[in-house]
Amino acid sequence: MARMTDLVSLRPSPQDEADLRWFFTEADGEMGLKSTFGGMVHQLQMGGGARGSYTPVPREADGRLLEAATRARLISRALEACGREAAAVLREAYSALPVELAELFPAFGELAALVVSTPAADRMWRRSRTNRVKVAWLVRRSLQARKGDPSAGSQVYELRREAEALLAGAARAYSRKRVELLRRSRG
Repeated sequence: MARMTDLVSLRPSPQDEADLRWFFTEADGEMGLKSTFGGMVHQLQMGGGARGSYTPVPREADGRLLEAATRARLISRALEACGREAAAVLREAYSALPVELAELFPAFGELAALVVSTPAADRMWRRSRTNRVKVAWLVRRSLQARKGDPSAGSQVYELRREAEALLAGAARAYSRKRVELLRRSRG
């Protein structure tokens, strides 16, 4: 069985990893953005129709919201500049979802969300001719690999390698674009 690779070993820098995790999991909250879903539900319950409403978020005077918005803007611009495919890979890798998926796919660990979306996973799943949906098939193969099934183990190894390559390439592209944007903004 392949050694588990931690996302940390694939990142170009600790700052990039921290920024991406923050952007995909905490940025909206730190900028004071709130969902309007509650307001819409309230309007419907009160018989007011589906108009929705906007409730202004109180702004703090200490500049934390501005700092969060500035940070989010840089990250967003770097993600946009590195391309849609790389940005999607990074979103899958650094959102909160991979932690939840890692529990379902023990052999894939934190790379679970990326593994699901790899072309290799699609190919292997189709070749298996299973009646299971792809995610259920991957969960089963992951569990079989953990139990020592050599066929499942080689598939897990191949899937992890492809996911690691996607992540490493996307992280390098993001890092390059982020550095370019920082240089342009300073000079």
